[in-house]
Amino acid sequence: MPDLNRFTKHLNFVYNRANFLRGTFLLSKRSTLSVLCLFLTLACSGSEFFPYASLTTDTSKALHGVSDDQFVNRALLDIGAEYAVDVQHFFFANVQVQRGRDGSASIGDIQAYSNIDADDFSHLSEFWYQYSSDIWRMKIGQIDGNSEFAVVESAGEFINSSMGFSPTVFVMPTYPQPVLAAMSFWQVSENLVLSTSVSAGQGKANFSSQLYLSQLSFSVDDTSLAAGYWFHNGEFDTLDERGKQASTHGYYATLDTTLLGPSALAQRLGFFVQFGRADQDVAEIKQHVGVGWVLEAPFDQEQHILGFGLSKVWLSEFLATPNNSETAVELFYRWPINDYLSVKPDLQWIIALGGASNEQNAVVATLRIEFTY
Repeated sequence: MPDLNRFTKHLNFVYNRANFLRGTFLLSKRSTLSVLCLFLTLACSGSEFFPYASLTTDTSKALHGVSDDQFVNRALLDIGAEYAVDVQHFFFANVQVQRGRDGSASIGDIQAYSNIDADDFSHLSEFWYQYSSDIWRMKIGQIDGNSEFAVVESAGEFINSSMGFSPTVFVMPTYPQPVLAAMSFWQVSENLVLSTSVSAGQGKANFSSQLYLSQLSFSVDDTSLAAGYWFHNGEFDTLDERGKQASTHGYYATLDTTLLGPSALAQRLGFFVQFGRADQDVAEIKQHVGVGWVLEAPFDQEQHILGFGLSKVWLSEFLATPNNSETAVELFYRWPINDYLSVKPDLQWIIALGGASNEQNAVVATLRIEFTY
């Protein structure tokens, strides 16, 4: 039996925070009570149930090169839970709410310099079931595709969207709207994993067309190398305005490694490389290259992270932009205040905004604050 007194204290804490966040994000009472009822039902079942809540806020300001120099504020609330029936069966669900201005709409970059930018929304983001065995894993439900495909672990703390996955995979079913999908992961050998996925291609639950993803991942020690291919069999508007095109495809590759283990400099110096290629007839970004390094616990500062990265995209020639590329250079430092709160000053230099001339650049400063419970 669960400890009811302890659970009641946690429930009161969550309820008080939920009421505060509901007022902040204009959540309905029905949504708040539904989440709390779900938590209560699973927690009282006596199974392995792990609720969480996080709030991420970004405040950005263009320091140079953009006429719109006002502060841009936005926030993302994420409430969810993991539920482990046993070692083989696992459930996950979360609700997300986003509010605020779109920073990229203000400065005109194509790579989205903040990965929480989106049109305002409030919805059930993910809900899926996973089965695992020694050599095989399966997931089915509404899933964020980037949680399993084109992932670069070392780049996870960057806020530029292109650091999360190559923007050439423009059909990736990820934030802000994951879609229904079925995924399979086969442990071919100790170091090799074959991953495949089929997902709805016309909205979150419409399988009138499908997106197929496949990825081969090789890992040894602290190095992982992945190569992926994607194919979408839907119809797409061509950028040269000649009409519709049936299906499109592309490929990507990632490298994630440790350059330096525990030392006087840091506990870990990580390095990553990304590459992606898409069909320029329908994709605004036809090619992408990203590189970066990350210092974890620099100079014995536990849980602090220092990162520097560069992401360059080449645009489709059919966009007829003055420049055929855009480059984003990012520098950040994550500073934990305590176990629940951290601040992350971030500075980005974006060159040739949206394919404009080389003289049209921007320097954007962002302060990200993250609260997790």
